[in-house]
Amino acid sequence: MIKLLFFGILLVFAYQIISRPAAQKLSWLLGGILFIPNYVILVNSPQIPFYKALLYIILLMCLKFSTSSNFIKKFPFSKVFIFILFIYLMIGLSDSRVSLFYQIYRSVNFFIERFFILYIAWFFVKNIDDFRFIFERLYWFFFILCIYGISNFLTRNNEFNELLSAGFGAVDFANYNMREDAERFRVASFTPHPIYYGFLLSVMLLMELYVITAYKHFRKQKYKHVLLIILLLINLVLVNSRTPILSFLLGSFIYVIFALNTKYKMQIIISTSVLVLFSFFISSSARTLLLNSISAFSQNDNNSQFQNGSSLEMREMQLEASLIIFAQSPITGHGFNYIQEGLGYASEKEDRESGGELYGFESYSYKLLIEEGILGIVANFIFVFVALLWLLKMRSKVNSVGKKTIFLTIGLLMSFVAFILGTGDLGTFIFFMIIFGMNVKLIMLSSYNSSYV
Repeated sequence: MIKLLFFGILLVFAYQIISRPAAQKLSWLLGGILFIPNYVILVNSPQIPFYKALLYIILLMCLKFSTSSNFIKKFPFSKVFIFILFIYLMIGLSDSRVSLFYQIYRSVNFFIERFFILYIAWFFVKNIDDFRFIFERLYWFFFILCIYGISNFLTRNNEFNELLSAGFGAVDFANYNMREDAERFRVASFTPHPIYYGFLLSVMLLMELYVITAYKHFRKQKYKHVLLIILLLINLVLVNSRTPILSFLLGSFIYVIFALNTKYKMQIIISTSVLVLFSFFISSSARTLLLNSISAFSQNDNNSQFQNGSSLEMREMQLEASLIIFAQSPITGHGFNYIQEGLGYASEKEDRESGGELYGFESYSYKLLIEEGILGIVANFIFVFVALLWLLKMRSKVNSVGKKTIFLTIGLLMSFVAFILGTGDLGTFIFFMIIFGMNVKLIMLSSYNSSYV
């Protein structure tokens, strides 16, 4: 019954994506990604979650309105994308565990979810007004997420994930991390996992920092945006995980140091310090949560760090295990989804079939070593390298806002790399690449050479 309900919801989303103008298509996709957990599976074989159905629909719209010349001549990463697709096909076709259909399907599917979604976002943002529209939608999406995240903390329950996980037979990570015997209390809001939620918060925090320092349009509504920044920070603390906090600090450091003048630097440092001190001394609950978050950076965090794969000893054990499995198929790896299907790995101990050396096994680097081998490592490295090179080259071709957008995008990219290497991708590729694609188009729109777009 619940699956039929979501098929009905899918029809509503599909109609909006098909019938609405370009930027509104993206906003409906983002709404589906942020509010419908990835365990809402509509088709079992091949497995198609709700968000993936939306992705396929907007992909069809992109293919309908886009042209090959638009992709090849105007999109700055067309050549590297063609290279990555070729690499992914080689990896998929080398996987003898599955049929030819799944070899091709998985290769193309992973390419679309991880990389081609960047082009889709880039294509559907046509001008600065499109960006403003999407960001306004994101503002309210995250406002709702933050309010429900605080509700999770106050009620010690996540009713939304409890209902949906029961209906779809999925592990309820949201409530699992709020149990009394949980290693650390964490909230997840409408998302399926607290750490995934933490990354979303860190990206939106960086975007908020960017819009209020780069655009007069958003500065006119500064109190509205300051309110969301406060809510985002509160929720980031409630997530109680060091990796999203570290990734946010890295991204914000890059943006503040390289994009902002001294005045903005001092305002941000002072306001952040005042907010942290106020929370620490006024609220006992906030003080406890802040101390717990700070303790996450300590190596002496008892057994919780070990169980979550965060101790140096555990990292070394995971790396050794990954290298042993990598050596069995170093060029193409063992194939997509091998960790779950071939090793029986799950992210919670009671669901694992794998050995103890893989407890807390979450880093994207281990995933690359085991599933995609040298080819996958090269493909991912080349994308990051080419993206950074393009961003740095564009500095001389854009106006002042464009320069800020460039350093924001570099900060986001480094933040994303730090996050996935620290705790795995956790399904963050699709959201990050949409934001990345929007920013790439903003940079091109700010180019002095208008014909460049």
